Amino acid sequence: FHGGSFRCRPAEEVAAEVAALPGRFFILVDDSLTADRDYVAELFRLLAPLGKVWMSQSTLEAAEDDGLLDLASRAGCIGFFVGIETLSAANLDSVSKGFNRTEDYRSRIRALHDHGIGVEAGIVFGFDHDGPEVFATTLNALDDLQVDMAQISILTPLPGTPHFEAMGSRITDTDWGHYDYHHVVFEPKRMDARELQAGHDWVTREFYRPDRILRRLARLSGSTRMHRALPFAAAINGAYYGRTFRWGIRGWDPGKGRSSARAAIARRFPRLPSFSRDASQRRPSPQAR
Repeated sequence: FHGGSFRCRPAEEVAAEVAALPGRFFILVDDSLTADRDYVAELFRLLAPLGKVWMSQSTLEAAEDDGLLDLASRAGCIGFFVGIETLSAANLDSVSKGFNRTEDYRSRIRALHDHGIGVEAGIVFGFDHDGPEVFATTLNALDDLQVDMAQISILTPLPGTPHFEAMGSRITDTDWGHYDYHHVVFEPKRMDARELQAGHDWVTREFYRPDRILRRLARLSGSTRMHRALPFAAAINGAYYGRTFRWGIRGWDPGKGRSSARAAIARRFPRLPSFSRDASQRRPSPQAR
């Protein structure tokens, strides 16, 4: 789409625009802000004197560069959205994201926290190696890794991409209004579509349960390094909880047995309370942006 090139606005121009913003908080919307180390290091130096706080997106590889994290923190960075996607190395390899080494997640998240940078993890369910057990495993891992926020999604083969073409006959829904990363539009390999939808909804509800949110916020409030990130983490957690509460998101854990009463109910009824609402009820993902 971009012609195979990587373009950056002059760092001085970006810093001048940020300085002119009326508020203290802003978001640098860049799919991988830290991809060009030299450029972003200069940008961070220019942002540091402005006294603003901000969030952006990055790969977890940035956490290997302690000097860059220090510059980011001094520049006001309080959070990165990172595409963890999955805890399965086989899944990551299947979508050419092998640079996300699952064994490094813990140390990299700790490094970000040590610099006062919160972590919002992007999690995707529905890869070909995902079975019914993936939901509980992932939820426990998010707690264990001390992820501060999470965006829970369903794998979505977008029209016009090689992924969509490779899916072929597995595509079951061509209502493009459902291609919002929260509807199942294909037949998964190791579970059925109802299980994938229910598991996605269940993890969303469980991760944003009030007691889990309070534990995360208590952990952040107990860290002197994370004090700047606390109000924004609270806002994002609250926004996601509001969505699950407002829309009645529940689901269930498919890993607790396919022959259970819940699975029987799922087979009997075409839809469970989930993100699969009418188009009039759908809302954009609350990113506190």
